[in-house]
Parts: sequence; structure tokens; C-alpha cells
Amino acid sequence: MNTPLVSIIMPVYNAGRFVGECVDSVLAQDMPDWELLVVDDGSTDDSAAIVAARMAAAGGRLRLLSQPNSGVSAARNRALDEARGRYVMFVDADDVLPPGALSAYADAVRALGAPDMLRCEYTAVDAAGAPLFASKAAMNTRGGFVAMDSVAFYRRCVRSEFFLWLLWVRRECIGTLRFVAGRAFMEDAEFLLRLAPAAGRCAYTSGRLYLYRKYSEAASARLTAGKAADVCAIIRRVCGLVADGGGAPAALDAYMRATARFCMEVLQGYVFSAGPDGMAEAAEAVQAPAVAALCAGVCGHSRADAALARADYAAFARLYRRRRLWRACVSLPRRIFNKLLSLC
Repeated sequence: MNTPLVSIIMPVYNAGRFVGECVDSVLAQDMPDWELLVVDDGSTDDSAAIVAARMAAAGGRLRLLSQPNSGVSAARNRALDEARGRYVMFVDADDVLPPGALSAYADAVRALGAPDMLRCEYTAVDAAGAPLFASKAAMNTRGGFVAMDSVAFYRRCVRSEFFLWLLWVRRECIGTLRFVAGRAFMEDAEFLLRLAPAAGRCAYTSGRLYLYRKYSEAASARLTAGKAADVCAIIRRVCGLVADGGGAPAALDAYMRATARFCMEVLQGYVFSAGPDGMAEAAEAVQAPAVAALCAGVCGHSRADAALARADYAAFARLYRRRRLWRACVSLPRRIFNKLLSLC
């Protein structure tokens, strides 16, 4: 059985509108040493039929796996169990690989002696494929990949953009690591947290080798109570790594702090979006008072503390928006993480 250079993992759930274009973009790549594992996660539309119609053109490199609807984490785990490639790449079914993307990664693997992890930048496009914006590059690599250690990689390149589809990861580094079952939001951030200790040699390019489709109907655009609960779970993991003292490698320090700040913004955004009538219920559902109290405590605003003490979430929201409290959360000391851990 041959071992392809990269296994491309694509979970699919009711993605009939875009999945054909996504698969076609893989088939059109000029680097042929890949396998594409598409996991149909119990779709009720024609997603599976669209993928199956392209299997002949793939020449045996496309495998369509099916399972009852179990969520994106379970779908990715199923494909990881089946993957044969030296590297793993994750692709979302509504996105697109631009021409030459795989060959750019493959060239870097050969030139840099098979790094553990490689990362690119992306261009966001709308539902019709028109460009919206480009991700902010960590540095200008003039289109090529540059080698770096994992500390520099996590601090400078990953930042608070946790998108797995920007990465090639050596399958040996992943090993038996799998996504947390049932996790549907920020599962990529948690996966990267757990993957960091295995990553030694890394590489980065400012080249934009991925087209990320951003539109209102996308699953990532909808914030639900379940997703907010996932964010709470990830905050606990981040805080646990810090509180353990030495449990996290140096490469994770800045990344964990960026993750925590992003999580807190997401949670508070969820609570505030519920409006004055639903804010208290939303906050209780996701334990957001603890997160909000943390932000208020870091900033030292007594009026915000008082608003939280009397559970006046509307008053806190007004203060939060006016004073931009989250901007003060640029450097969170260890004691703050410990406080959050105890509150959550």
C-alpha cells in the first residue's frame, strides 16, 4: 500500500452547495502525491453523491467515508484513523485550494527536511468566490517557507487564528491524538494546544495558499449556546495548563493567552447578543459572569465590578462597549488565569 505525501481530510455535512468546487480544487492541483478522505457526516442533501461522482477522476486517491451524524470532531477522527499520508491537512468542504497550493507545501517539505508543522496564510472570499480580505501575515517571507522552532512558530505565526486548514502536520506528530468527541466550536484551537508538545521544527510562509469562504450561512458564523459551552471548556483547558505550572511548553505561552482572550471575547459577545431581556439567562448558561468578572477585574473598573455584583448585565455591556475593556487584556498574568480557573 503506497504512502502519499499528504492525507487531506474533509468533513462534510450538507455541503452540497460548495463541496463539488472544493473537491475539484484538490483534483486540479499540480502535485499528485495526495489522498483525499471525505467523511460524509450523515448529510441529508446530495453531498455524498456529488463527491462520489468525482471518484473516477481522482484515480483511486479519493475515499468517501460515511457515518451517522456525529459532528465535525468525530468526522475528523474517523479520517485520522484511516489516513496513510506522511502529513495531514484539514480542509473545510465549503473552501477552496488555489492552484499550486499543494506543490508549495511539498517543495517546502523537501527543502527544509520534513518539518513537523507548516503554516500558510489565507484569502477570505464570499459565497460567490469574490475576495473579501487577506489574513495579516506574521512576516514577509516573499512567498517561500522559512524554518523556525516551535516557540517562534506559536508566538509569531499561529497567534489567535486557530484554523487547522492553514497547516500541514506530520502524521507521526499527531500519533494517537484525536479531537474531543462532541466538540463543535474552536475544536481546532484545542487540538493545537494539545499538539504543541509534539511539534519541534516548524515552517511558515506569508503566501496565501488557502481560500476561506466566509458567508452568513456558514456554520462558523452562528454562535449558539452549545458553542459558547465549548468555549468555556477550552478556557478551562488553557487555565489548567497554566495552573499546573510547567505543564505547558514555552511554545504555548503566548498562544494560550491569545486563546483565552479570544474565548472571553466570544463569550461576552454571545451574552451581549442576547439583549437586556435574555442576557442574564445567557450568562448563566455559559458561566459568562466569571469571564466578564475577570475582564472587569483586569481592567480595575469599579463601576463594572458593581454592575456585575448586582447581576446588571446590561449595565456591564454598556461599560464594556464604551470603555473597550477587552483592550486592557493584553497581558494576563498567571494569577488571573488561576482566578478564572477557580471561577469557571
